[in-house]
Amino acid sequence: MKNISDNLKKDKESGKTAYAGISCLYEKWCTGDPFYEKTKQFYMNYLPQREGPFLELGVGTGRIARLLVHHYAVEIIGVDICSEMLDICVTEYCRQKKSGCPGTLCLEKADMTKLHYFEQFGTVYLPFRTVGHILKEKDLDAMFQGVYRALKHGGGFILDHYMFDRMWAEAHQDVDILMYSDDRVRIEDHYLYNFEKEYMDCTIKVNGTVADQFCFRWYSKECIGSAAQKAGFILESLMGEFDGSVWNEESGNQIWVWRK
Repeated sequence: MKNISDNLKKDKESGKTAYAGISCLYEKWCTGDPFYEKTKQFYMNYLPQREGPFLELGVGTGRIARLLVHHYAVEIIGVDICSEMLDICVTEYCRQKKSGCPGTLCLEKADMTKLHYFEQFGTVYLPFRTVGHILKEKDLDAMFQGVYRALKHGGGFILDHYMFDRMWAEAHQDVDILMYSDDRVRIEDHYLYNFEKEYMDCTIKVNGTVADQFCFRWYSKECIGSAAQKAGFILESLMGEFDGSVWNEESGNQIWVWRK
């Protein structure tokens, strides 16, 4: 399979964003991730204990935000850069409201590296490793700085990402990985890793045809911690798994909680 970086540049110039091509199947595609349920349950258990209002970065189809407002009287603003994902979120949220919904969800198309809020939120969260869509460290710094400005004094920022597993990546380099399958749909991922530059070209295929392509960056714990520190955050906790266990060298994830 050819490197897709040139195609991604064309998509960026035309305004096409990651997940535009897979948006209608995103919820099914996600179930192929081993942490799909674990991340959802973590945020459902953890966020109701935090102060609102809430800002979700990379809200997508709203799989976490819609669940929160369905069960709790919370106020959430969700931002995403993909119009197709936001359209699905709006449709599903409107359907929820008709049957009764204690919380509120407002949506905005926005780039999470260019946030315009000021001391508006008690909690900001960036779930499901979405930080990997920020490809440049200068943009990672800008995201942290924007979140810091958006938070009230004492507010918290929660972010999760994985610990990169080089052995797993080498074993799954340039092969099709089944993510979802039923009688009508088969969804597969295909990864081309650039280990030197710490990113991968991701292709999503539906029934054998390319439906979406994007780049994804993996960040070390040190890089993320440094960006948070530069923005002014104070570390509250660092977990290594979604059961709340403290991070250690064997952890498969990095789940950060910072305080302004």
